[in-house]
Amino acid sequence: MNKVMLWLLLSLSFPLLAAENFDCKSEAKMLGNNSQIELELGFAGELKFFRLIIVKKGLLTLSSTGTTDTAGILYDENCGELGVDDNNGDDKNFSLEKPLTEATYYIGVRLQSGDKPVTVGLKTVFTVAESKGEISSDTTETVPTVTNPTTQPATTDNNVSNPTNPPATDNNGATNTANQCRATYDAKSGILTIPCVDVTGAFGSTQTFKVGLQQRGQQFIFDLGKVELVNR
Repeated sequence: MNKVMLWLLLSLSFPLLAAENFDCKSEAKMLGNNSQIELELGFAGELKFFRLIIVKKGLLTLSSTGTTDTAGILYDENCGELGVDDNNGDDKNFSLEKPLTEATYYIGVRLQSGDKPVTVGLKTVFTVAESKGEISSDTTETVPTVTNPTTQPATTDNNVSNPTNPPATDNNGATNTANQCRATYDAKSGILTIPCVDVTGAFGSTQTFKVGLQQRGQQFIFDLGKVELVNR
C-alpha cells in the first residue's frame, strides 16, 4: 500500500467530530475571548481542546496561523458540534465565524496531516453585539488594577466613622451606596464585576454602568464583557 492510500485511510479513520463518548472538557485549557496562543500537535488526528466563557452575546472569529494543515471545531457546553472549518483561512489554515450567546463553549484544534510535531497558532477575536444602553466591546484589552484592602471596623474607638469600611446605612436608615459599589471577583468563573462606573457624556450628563470583565486564562489580564446601564 503506498503512502497516499495510507494517508487517505488514516484521514477517514479520524473524522473531525470524534466518537459519541468523546470528552471535550476534561483536558480543555482556558482561552481568552480575544487572544493569540501557540500549541503543539504531534501527529495527524491529534485533537486539543480549549474552554471559552462568553458573558455577553456577540460574534466569535476563530482562526489558525502557520503552514500546517489544521481544522477547527466549535462545541457547545455539552460537546455538541456547532461549527467546523478546514481550509477557509490562509494556506491550509482554518477560519470560522459564529454568533454566540452567554454560555461556556469549547474549541478543538486538530492536525489534519503530517507525522512530525508542529507548532500551530490559534487566534480568537470576540466582538460584543451592540444594543441600547450598553457599551460595545472590541478587541481592546482591559487590565484593571484590583486592590485588597484590609477590612477595618466601621467606627474607631472614638466613634468616628471609618471611610474605608462605611456602614450599610446612614443615620437616616438609607442604604449606603459605597457598599453596593464594591468590586467583586469570582475565582471559579474568572469574572470581575465592577458595579458602579460613572461615564460622563459630551453634554455633561453622567450615566452609571455595571461592568463585567472576563479573566484571560491564568493571566492577570481581563477582557471587557457584559455592560449594563444601572440607576443610582
